[in-house]
Amino acid sequence: MTTRAVLAILIAFAACSDTPTSITLDVTYDNAWMLDQLDLAIGGKRSTTELTTKVRLLVPDPWGGQAMTVAVDGVRDGERFAHGETEIELIAGGEARGTITLVPLFGPVCDAAAEDQCATVPPPACLDANTLHTATGPGTCVDNVCSYEFQDTECPNGCVYTAWVCYQVRVGVPPEIAVTGVTVDRTFKVNGSFVTDTSINGYGALFLRNTVTGDEVNWGSTYQPTTPVPVLVGTYDVFYEMTTPGSGTGGAITVPRNKRARIASAVAITAATTIDLAVTTVRADRTFEVNGTTVTDTTANGYGSVYLRNVALGDEVSWGGTYQSTYPVQILAGTYDVFYENDEPGLGSRWRGDRAAQHQRADRDGREHHDDRAARPRRDGGQGGSLVQGQWRGRDGHVRERLWLADAAQSHHRRSGAVGRDVPDDQPGPGGRRHV
Repeated sequence: MTTRAVLAILIAFAACSDTPTSITLDVTYDNAWMLDQLDLAIGGKRSTTELTTKVRLLVPDPWGGQAMTVAVDGVRDGERFAHGETEIELIAGGEARGTITLVPLFGPVCDAAAEDQCATVPPPACLDANTLHTATGPGTCVDNVCSYEFQDTECPNGCVYTAWVCYQVRVGVPPEIAVTGVTVDRTFKVNGSFVTDTSINGYGALFLRNTVTGDEVNWGSTYQPTTPVPVLVGTYDVFYEMTTPGSGTGGAITVPRNKRARIASAVAITAATTIDLAVTTVRADRTFEVNGTTVTDTTANGYGSVYLRNVALGDEVSWGGTYQSTYPVQILAGTYDVFYENDEPGLGSRWRGDRAAQHQRADRDGREHHDDRAARPRRDGGQGGSLVQGQWRGRDGHVRERLWLADAAQSHHRRSGAVGRDVPDDQPGPGGRRHV
């Protein structure tokens, strides 16, 4: 048996140049396998040589400059016993080199007297260009070689030697990507009526959102009676976003003021269809008082913003400023939380009886602040300003409760937390949104 030799093999065509295009392979295997010969394949051509550890292949010059896969099978008793391959960049008129290590296809050498010799299942392998060879379970030791049961799978697009799987797409052929699309249309009504007048009814935007991928599809505006669009089949939520509020002249219906609301959930779109979107709106008005008193003077009282938040729909509706006695809005029917957010603190002059006690102090940046120590709440709970106590959920998710001066937020001190504790101005104040 030859253990090391150089063999020149002519593959397919003779080389045309004086300096042939060639491949030199170093082949590694275990002598205990008792191989008889090597089968070689490249570019769809095959050849056989006696057992050796070095092989030289002469290939056509036009193959130069290409990356090609060389496969080598170790044969024993006429059966493929081991396999290996490598990809080599060929050199026109020159020699390219590579190394291939053969791996047993039908099990390693074993000792029949030992236990658990063939428990490790060999990895899948390509028997040929279109057949994947896969072991179905642990093997048994037969004649000092692990023997396994195999299942052969036909690979219509070819077997990938380096990954030991069937090609999912054909090499050199674009993959066939197939999707199913349908056309889905819709109508839109508010309280049973179409809202096609953009000035009187106002209008908003509609869109579909795929519940799995998060992909969104524009579904037109509310003033459009229908908007057919092609979409991929799937399950979608439907969202509404106000664009422009309507005047509501003559008591006409207006689109809801909701900023971004889900108006339909888990709509299965599997065939061409028309979906009737119908929402119910109500007119919601409010008043706003601090300690039983309206706060309409933005200079003295300061002012803030009031919001409605519908957790189920996932959106917000502005409910005007605190200086506005009422603020009617058309909203989607539902359950809402009400939030307050400070915009501008007031000077509190309405509640300051002794203006002589008021003086100004300069801040580090040169801004002037009014300081009314007479208006500051006293530790004994005496009159000193308007107090508001509330509980809200902060932006970090924690629920907070604080007692603060609603009309003297610019005083030198403010009261926070338990009664009797003064908080300096250099600590965070009561600004931000409050859940009321």
